[in-house]
Amino acid sequence: MRRASQIAFSFVLASGSLCGGQAIAQSGSDAVAVEREVIFVTARGRAEDPFATPETASVFGALDIRSRRLLSLDAVADASPSFLLINDQDPGTNIVSVRGVATDRLQAPSIAYLVDGAALGDTEFFTGRLYDVARIETLAGPQGALFGVNAAGGALNVVTNAPTATPEGMVRIGYGSAHTRELDAAYGGPLSERVRARLAFSGFASDGHIRNTTLQSRVDGYESFNARLRVEADVADNVLFEGRLEHREEDGGAAFASSNDVTGGFGGRLDGVALIDPIGDYRGRSDRFWTTAAGRLTRTNGDGSQTSLIVARDWYAKRWEEELDYLPGAIPGFPTGIQPVRQPTRLDVWTAEARHVSPDDRRLRWIAGGFVQDIERGRLDDFGPLLFGAPASRYDVRSTNLAAFGQIDYDVTDAVTLSAALRYDADIRSQTITSAGALLDDREETFDAWQPK
Repeated sequence: MRRASQIAFSFVLASGSLCGGQAIAQSGSDAVAVEREVIFVTARGRAEDPFATPETASVFGALDIRSRRLLSLDAVADASPSFLLINDQDPGTNIVSVRGVATDRLQAPSIAYLVDGAALGDTEFFTGRLYDVARIETLAGPQGALFGVNAAGGALNVVTNAPTATPEGMVRIGYGSAHTRELDAAYGGPLSERVRARLAFSGFASDGHIRNTTLQSRVDGYESFNARLRVEADVADNVLFEGRLEHREEDGGAAFASSNDVTGGFGGRLDGVALIDPIGDYRGRSDRFWTTAAGRLTRTNGDGSQTSLIVARDWYAKRWEEELDYLPGAIPGFPTGIQPVRQPTRLDVWTAEARHVSPDDRRLRWIAGGFVQDIERGRLDDFGPLLFGAPASRYDVRSTNLAAFGQIDYDVTDAVTLSAALRYDADIRSQTITSAGALLDDREETFDAWQPK
């Protein structure tokens, strides 16, 4: 599935400058044009030199993203020290670990993931395809003071390409094994003197590599459709509006896990044929839909400071089903096998953050802000025949996170900076479990903590 994109070859039909780099000509008759890219880290709220940032940071600019084919969080994890991503039963279920700080696949993440400054509310959002991206930043180590309760392991910041003042565009296509097809395209420029826009598209499809010996067909085929519109408008001479509307659709196979005797026939080795020789008799499917609407209003004040407000909303739905026994045929008591198992999931997330950032050129710099995120998550656990006719259970979880935070940096000398940060988080969380309309469980709790740094 994802491996296919790594071995696909691609070529550019037409491209514009995506990274704002500049060409440097070497002296002499054999002068060569070299593209240089100036990269900054912006995850902490202001543009900083990666080598001067007091964090363990990995930064990938547009050139790195293209050359390393950083098209997913898997690839970013592979390219970042101490970063691990494990994909689980379906595209939205995963385990993320940074410096050994990991989380269970059904718990809140241990890493903060931001796209254009807006924090994602669930790990279901982590595995979307990366496309038309200008920069990817990873910060390893505790980042809770600025990013909240889900940043014990670190923070990941993805910055998409903004509209440009002059028209530019690109198209890139690729083809690889398993009939893998890729298409990435983007075009943007000015709509008027004060308004700019950029439209980006990414499509991916593969027949898959894993063949089921019982069904006599490939079971890990995958298709992905992604489209994004970014708009910038100079509302006033010192006020900038940035808007992002994005939609994603994915459809692929599921249940290609093997029922082989790993501990016996394969000596406990979790690789090779033990994992990729499925013999089940039910064809699983997984598809999901995700729409995002986000906006940021930034005012640059007379002293060079900036005040900003970000508001984002994410709608998400996943339909997933697979067999549970992974066996070719019936087992005693289950003439059609233990199948199918279904676990549809939906999410509705509101996110807002207000932040004030002092001027960059002062010896004493500070950041202060407030944050709110409301998450509604619903999941149905339908275990099919294992329920023996009983109705499936539905889990509805709501989480409202409220936070206030601040950070101060003081340059003692040109080479020494003292930093201090503090955040207060309150998470109001409730859960109800129902079955066929009957209430099985209802609980609510508030968790709060101070996070100093």
